[in-house]
Amino acid sequence: MINSKNKLLSSVIDSKHGLHLTAYIKYDGNIIRFRNKLKQLLKIADRHLSPVLSVEDKKQFLKPVLGFGFDPETLRKFKGNIAIFRKNGFFKCISLPVEIEETCVVADTFHIKPLIKWAQQDQDCCVQRNSFRFRVVLRA
Repeated sequence: MINSKNKLLSSVIDSKHGLHLTAYIKYDGNIIRFRNKLKQLLKIADRHLSPVLSVEDKKQFLKPVLGFGFDPETLRKFKGNIAIFRKNGFFKCISLPVEIEETCVVADTFHIKPLIKWAQQDQDCCVQRNSFRFRVVLRA
């Protein structure tokens, strides 16, 4: 479990360079409510992306996110809140079993604070300037 979580988180945390979109959405299993929240967050992303991407480039950049939000079979597999990570050539969604604040961030790296909170639930993790790793700590 730790190695798979480590690999999953490392691909997000170690991502550098380029335009990164991060969205955190509360998900209670209601697909319609999730889609509405996703649409609201994508409006925010659209405003942030408009100064740096053409209309067509923006459409292509957001296409995987929209596809995910409108695929009911995929959404049914998620439990808890959902983290969405998108940059050119990279798209990942993670089910997060921690409390989150719904947000959408466009920056030059992914917004990872909620991921760190999740990683620290069952083991200590170390985030250094250019790397991420878990350290298993046995608790009495």
